Amino acid sequence: MQRDYSMPKIQFLALTFLSILYAACGGGNQKLEQADGLRTQEKYAEALVIYQQLLDADPGLKEAYSGRGICQLYTDNAEGAMTDLNKAIELSGDAKYAQRKDYYEFRGIDFFFRGLLNAAIGDKNTAVSDFEMAVKYQYKPVESYLQLGIALGAIDQPIEAVDNFSKVLELDPKNLPALANRAFYLSVLGDNRRAIADFNTALEIDPTDKSTWVNRGYTWLGLNEAEKALADIEKSLELDPDYLAGLTYRGIALQHLNRNEEALQAFTAAIAKYPEYQKLWYGRGVAKISLGDIKGGCEDLAVAESYGDIEGEELRIQYCR
Repeated sequence: MQRDYSMPKIQFLALTFLSILYAACGGGNQKLEQADGLRTQEKYAEALVIYQQLLDADPGLKEAYSGRGICQLYTDNAEGAMTDLNKAIELSGDAKYAQRKDYYEFRGIDFFFRGLLNAAIGDKNTAVSDFEMAVKYQYKPVESYLQLGIALGAIDQPIEAVDNFSKVLELDPKNLPALANRAFYLSVLGDNRRAIADFNTALEIDPTDKSTWVNRGYTWLGLNEAEKALADIEKSLELDPDYLAGLTYRGIALQHLNRNEEALQAFTAAIAKYPEYQKLWYGRGVAKISLGDIKGGCEDLAVAESYGDIEGEELRIQYCR
């Protein structure tokens, strides 16, 4: 019986915006420095007032558009942030800036933050292009390569994603988001041994990350090591008993061990917590069919389908017609 379960997405905050706040590039402008200082203190409303004053006085001040755009990004004004960052990119391309000592950072920062914005609003391909430009201008290479890798993974380019995470790790060998994300995409590519090695290192750095435990568990399943998989998944649930990925993959691991009665119980308990998650209904349907309850299994597969599941189509054709 085919059990084709997709891997849960890693829920890593790849970096915090606060770790990459923009340092002002302006040449001695005290008001600009004041605005940038307020922004680094997360006093965005106050900073926005000063950036506006600066732009009223000089509508061509690139640094003010950058700073205001970043503030608007933090305050969830996506439209305003996009307008300002686009303007900053347009202005920074002027030939008069080419001789600046900080030219690369001056250019790269706006592409980087626009990439974050495009990723947040779901414009994945443009996000990739923006992060490629941030990398070109060598803006904070660790963060830029990391975000480019994440963006490439989001458009189903796992090989390229792995390459960029590897570049991060060349610069920062203990970078946890890069380790965990590279491990994830290595597993997607079927390179499970290398994935396990990265997950091991990530767990040495932070043994409290539930997603790393569950994803290493999934990877063990790809190596036919279901006992190890179950142990890792149980660890994720020790950290968070309501963790949906852990609850789902506990049932899957039990099925791989042919402990279908326990799998049935695991899926039933998880459905009580997450009654609209299709993979749980699908998993319980598979468990019921494995135990000979064809009618009950078909009913669960039908519920899974009603919530958007397409994995069970083959089973429905085989058992439920």
